[in-house]
Amino acid sequence: MQVLWAPWRMAYVADKAARGCIFCIALEGDRRERLLLGTTAASLVILNRFPYQNGHLMVAPRRHTASLTALPEAEHRDLAETLRRSIDTVAATFHPDGFNLGMNLGAAAGAGVVDHLHWHIVPRWAAPRATRRPRRPPEAAGARGSCGLVAAAPPARRRARRAHAGRNGVLQRRETAALARLGESCGSGCSGTSEERGARPAAREHRTRARKEGRPTPRGVERADGVRGHRSSAARGSAAREQRTGPRDFWLFLLERGAYNRRTTRGMGAVVQGSETARTLGELKASGYRVVPVREEMRRNLLARLGRKERILPGIIGYDDTVIPDIENAVLAGHHMVFLGERGQAKSRIIRGLTSLLDPAVPAVEGCPINDSPFDPICRTCRRRLTLEGDTLPIAWIGPDDRYGEKLATPDVSMADLIGEIDPVKVAEGRYLADEETIHYGLVPRTNRGLFAINELPDLTEKVQVGLFNLMEEKDVQIKGYKIRLPLDIIIVASANPEDYTSRGRIITPLKDRFDVQIRTHYPHTLDDEITIMEQETPVLDRGVREVRVPFFIKEIVAQITFEARGSNEINQASGVSVRVTINNYESLLSNAEKRAVRTTEREIVPRITDLPSVLASTAGKIELEYVGEDKKDGDLIDRLINRAILKVWDKYLKVEALKKVTDHFEAGWGVEVSDEMPSHEYLEGIRHIPGLREGVGLLGAFETPALMATATEFVLEGLHLHQKLNKDRSGGRYAYRA
Repeated sequence: MQVLWAPWRMAYVADKAARGCIFCIALEGDRRERLLLGTTAASLVILNRFPYQNGHLMVAPRRHTASLTALPEAEHRDLAETLRRSIDTVAATFHPDGFNLGMNLGAAAGAGVVDHLHWHIVPRWAAPRATRRPRRPPEAAGARGSCGLVAAAPPARRRARRAHAGRNGVLQRRETAALARLGESCGSGCSGTSEERGARPAAREHRTRARKEGRPTPRGVERADGVRGHRSSAARGSAAREQRTGPRDFWLFLLERGAYNRRTTRGMGAVVQGSETARTLGELKASGYRVVPVREEMRRNLLARLGRKERILPGIIGYDDTVIPDIENAVLAGHHMVFLGERGQAKSRIIRGLTSLLDPAVPAVEGCPINDSPFDPICRTCRRRLTLEGDTLPIAWIGPDDRYGEKLATPDVSMADLIGEIDPVKVAEGRYLADEETIHYGLVPRTNRGLFAINELPDLTEKVQVGLFNLMEEKDVQIKGYKIRLPLDIIIVASANPEDYTSRGRIITPLKDRFDVQIRTHYPHTLDDEITIMEQETPVLDRGVREVRVPFFIKEIVAQITFEARGSNEINQASGVSVRVTINNYESLLSNAEKRAVRTTEREIVPRITDLPSVLASTAGKIELEYVGEDKKDGDLIDRLINRAILKVWDKYLKVEALKKVTDHFEAGWGVEVSDEMPSHEYLEGIRHIPGLREGVGLLGAFETPALMATATEFVLEGLHLHQKLNKDRSGGRYAYRA
């Protein structure tokens, strides 16, 4: 690998002051100041304050630990997924030719932050032939960065060979100039100290200074992108901005915008240079930026993702062959959508995920409440401002969050909430009631040029439904008896329960007709999908030194309980049995196992069969029985669901005939007692003395710890009981198995 030229890192290398843990500090205070880009349940992503390259990110666990092997399994998965998503984001934003990924564990390995492990993601670009590597200061020779990567020039024997080979990466000449100024402030700039500059021949100093300023030199003019020629005005403006703000703020600005791609703005509506810096309509016109309708914008971004073979809704499990193809077709056609499904089928998450198909930033008239396009505003105020101010009209760049609105439909939602209402303050200031500028716009107009979501659509009153229909069909609103033409550029997405949506009278037919596609969601079709969702949505908690270990058959039992509930005729299937039942049951099971681990001072948190009664409370509130009477209790139904789930999972891995030695032992008059509070090591005695039990546990896998063997033992015994080979007596939290 070529040596990266990063002289600005000398400020970090030379600073020996105690800094504390930069990753723990990043979780506190202002996100921008800490360069924090995002967090998950167990991980965080930050920009490197002293980057080796543009887009240099660091991914670390939230847990303060220096040991990779000490991370719990769930946090390992979260960290790996965050690393993958970060690479995808940098790849989509910067389009590098490759990546360096690195993790240094321990000071001897070159870790700069020794006590908090972290990954480095460094995008790399193939060096163009026409570029030349900037000279390095002599005092930087041999210097290393905080994590062991060499931040200095190559050895002398290779320097001559590489002198004209070009620079590695996207470090542009204009950035080098800005970084040189930054380096000079700390005495390690890429042009050297003042004494060294005085010692250089005058011609070399002249060429160096001329290259920084983009002026002609005896060797020609080096443009900001490293190609010989004359610098564009956009490049000169970028260099001036870097001089004001410094390169690190510039990188943060670009990454937040999702716009930097070798001096282009491909993610912002058009491939033009410098448009993201436009602050007036005139500057925007000069950049060549073109505003496109939101349908065209989402269509273009979706096609780009499909071309890169990327998932459009990461984190949505089980819909790849059913729901997602319908969503893709709807987006490509520019359709309004309504999602029909029971509760807990990820309808709201899907709708919010569609905002990822919006551009990272688009221009709007500054201060406009409805995100008006500066080229063609639709509200009277902005039209008047455009007439008066012309090309000096100020603009602001708005992101996807500003272009997304959401409302839970309830019977008390009014026209004023969604569409708008007369603002009495504006009327008191002297305007007429019929003046358009007296309107205080509602949620839908304020989401102009974006997506608006309505959850539980049939719960809107007919009056509000008519107003929504007028806005979607006629492009006008009626407020206090007068009409206002409001051609909003918006996509309406709604969700509803199928029974409510199809019931006569719950939703007016004309509005139903305005939704172009009706997409039916569903619960996971397989146990694997249910378990994947369960693991993905279960929050990672700080459990101290104790490690969570859950055997596969326990996870399958938790998921199978939900599957049994969805197939039971004793439960109202119209209301559905949400995936949240699986998630909450899994959390309850872990909590019960954690209590036992604390009380028995064990280092592992491993759920057992005797922990399953803890799911009664988390299940009862999420299912609706068809009939509840004195002879039918929800607790009895949940017990039956648990037993059926255990039996189905047991039959997948074990056979009664293979455990004949165990049943013969119990038929000889022996018995065994288990409990949700019994220490794990006490189970080992039963495994040693009951013939065939060790072999039965071995059929489930190689369990190397007492806690895992205790769980497997209970699973074997409970299956024999459900197959009516053993009797089970319960006394509180203790269970006795006998023949």
